[in-house]
Order: sequence, then C-alpha cells, then structure tokens
Amino acid sequence: MVIGLGNPGLQYHNNRHNVGFKVVELLSEKLNLTFKKKLFHPYLYNKCIYKNHRIVLIKPLTYMNSSGIIIPYLLKKYKMNISNLIVLCDNLDLSPGRCKLKLKGSPAAHNGLKSISKTLHSDDYMRIFIGIGHPGSRDAVKDYVLGDPEEDDYSLYELSYEKSSEALLKISDDLQEQVMNELNRKKNPPKGS
Repeated sequence: MVIGLGNPGLQYHNNRHNVGFKVVELLSEKLNLTFKKKLFHPYLYNKCIYKNHRIVLIKPLTYMNSSGIIIPYLLKKYKMNISNLIVLCDNLDLSPGRCKLKLKGSPAAHNGLKSISKTLHSDDYMRIFIGIGHPGSRDAVKDYVLGDPEEDDYSLYELSYEKSSEALLKISDDLQEQVMNELNRKKNPPKGS
C-alpha cells in the first residue's frame, strides 16, 4: 500500500508539503488508473495488479497532521500489514531533486509521519522522502512547506516525482535494497536538469 501525504484542496495542490500526493498521482497515470472516492470515506484510492503484485495507492483527505487516522482501517480493508506500507512525504533536509528510501525510523519533526507512527504504535514502515530543501530558519518552515516551489526548482521536483514513482514500481518487484542504493546515493542534480 502506497500512501502519499499531503493536504486536500486546490489551495494546497502545488505546495511543497504535497509532494507525496504528486508522486501517487504520477504513478497512477503510469499505471493508467483513476482515483475514486467512496461516500463518507476520507481518502481517494485506486488499485491494480502490476507484475503479479497488488498495488493500492492512497491519498488521505484528513490533512497532513491527521494522516494516520485512516491507516489501520485501510490495512485491514486491503488485508495488508505494516510491512506492506510505503509512505511518501516531503523532507526539509534533502534538496529539491533528491529522494531517499528508509525502511523504518523515527518520524522526526514531520507531523504526517508522527500521526502515522502514533496511530500504528510503530515506526517500522517504509518511507520515501522527497527533498524540498530548507528555508534556512525554523520560524519560516510552516509558510515554506505550505508554499509552492520556486519556478527554477520545478524541473527538480518533476525529476524527484519521476525517480520516486519508478522506485515504487521496482519495490513492488521486491528490489528494496537496490532501490535504496539507487535513491540514497544520488548526488544533487544540477538546477535546470
């Protein structure tokens, strides 16, 4: 199960905080899927079989800070466990264009991951971090993550969406270690590449 984190609503659509949504949207396009919503359920979903693996893509509609509330329900619904969970989210410590796969770990200061870890009572789930860079001051972080990327950085964001979506397809082929090596070792791409 792949869960892209973000905030629902047009006003947040291109925000740095919504890079998780962007990756699941791109992967959905690659797999020729359309997101659906069930009445009274706070998430969008689609699913398919890819190379004999079941892929379920989720966009929570609960807002970033409450991302975890629906996950136990979704794991039960799709008969999956925490080892089947991959979360996509933004990361301030990685520059735009960089991505990183972690098999587990602390949620650190990311409120979406904090919500998930608290709800699941565990940090043992995979996550792919998509770099958005840091504004330079902790006081500026909230406005920064809820702002749109600089125009000069758009190509770097698109590159990270592409790398992350391709990584997810390889993970579904049971190539976790290879994906981690490929994503984590890459140096910062030059601007405009």
